[in-house]
Amino acid sequence: MAWIREKKMTCTHCGHVNRGRDMQCVSCGNPVDSSEKYESVGGDKSYASRVTDPEMLKQAHAGPNWECEYCKSHERNLNGSCRNCAGKKDRLLYHPEARNPQQYHPAINSQSLIPSQYGWGKMHEDDDIDENVLDSIRNAENLRMYIIIGVIVAVALLAFWIFMPFEVNTTVKGIAWEHAVNLEERHLKHGEDWDGNMPSDAHNTSCSTRQRGTENCNRYDCNPHQVDCNPHSCNCSIKCDDLGNGYESCDNECDTCYDSCTEYDDCYEQCPVYDEWCSFDYHEWDVIGTNVASGKTHEETWPDFKTVGEQRNARYAKYQVDFYSEEKDKTWDYEPDDLEEFRKYNTGAPWLIKVNRAGQVWPQNEL
Repeated sequence: MAWIREKKMTCTHCGHVNRGRDMQCVSCGNPVDSSEKYESVGGDKSYASRVTDPEMLKQAHAGPNWECEYCKSHERNLNGSCRNCAGKKDRLLYHPEARNPQQYHPAINSQSLIPSQYGWGKMHEDDDIDENVLDSIRNAENLRMYIIIGVIVAVALLAFWIFMPFEVNTTVKGIAWEHAVNLEERHLKHGEDWDGNMPSDAHNTSCSTRQRGTENCNRYDCNPHQVDCNPHSCNCSIKCDDLGNGYESCDNECDTCYDSCTEYDDCYEQCPVYDEWCSFDYHEWDVIGTNVASGKTHEETWPDFKTVGEQRNARYAKYQVDFYSEEKDKTWDYEPDDLEEFRKYNTGAPWLIKVNRAGQVWPQNEL
């Protein structure tokens, strides 16, 4: 927690040492001006030396003093006019030592302050170069924002352009179908595997216990190594920042130090895992022949096999329709889901379809 300390200032006219709260020399009465510099008071800088008087704390937290444009004396930021000549406050007196002068002037727009090699100063209308610098910064930030927005909009428009469906008048250029029949025969086979992996129709099983692998067991500490632990403050020192008004803000700044502790990794012994290893018989359907029929008209037929004993036929089908647009001179391929849908499409028939530029096709209705 930071605390406020009062500083001192030596009068350049009579040499008297004044307190930070004094805005004129208590010995000769000369007003404080730029020729005097505030200095830290030696001795105890701890929290016990803090300022507790409410009026002094109000002065400290008000911000840096300002310099009268007319008599060049300094005045507190709490006051709107110079107590020496009654001149009005019109500019901020900056202090390079102050941590952040802007925090004491929330009414000042952040765009009215510009950084320089000497500190923070107030920008006037005649500071053309500084205004140009700020304009360049603003323009660069605006340009970056416009570029990001432009990229997002462009990507969105491209995706919309690619996937947006549109209607096309087409003609069925051609159709094609392929029917395949596999002749499968059921065979008795013999196999071996772990109990949980046997086929559902396994029979004539014979199992025995075997080691299938190992698992972690009997944990113990191993691989001792040093790690940082017990964080605590160390190497503490008091740092004070000038507030530009006869006061300074102090804080106790410390490093974080650690103790060294020994930690261990978790290690395990390897214990055997047992399972049932089985031999068994099972049945499997093997393809012993294939017949394929195909065509480009609606004369769909299925090739067939005569089956005997433990045999069966397994059927597979594939259908394709080609839609052609004379206007666009383009063909789209479409695969119907089944024979019933496939029979809707006749070569030469006009069809309205929806497509997108990604190649997807949605037939709508025959025209």
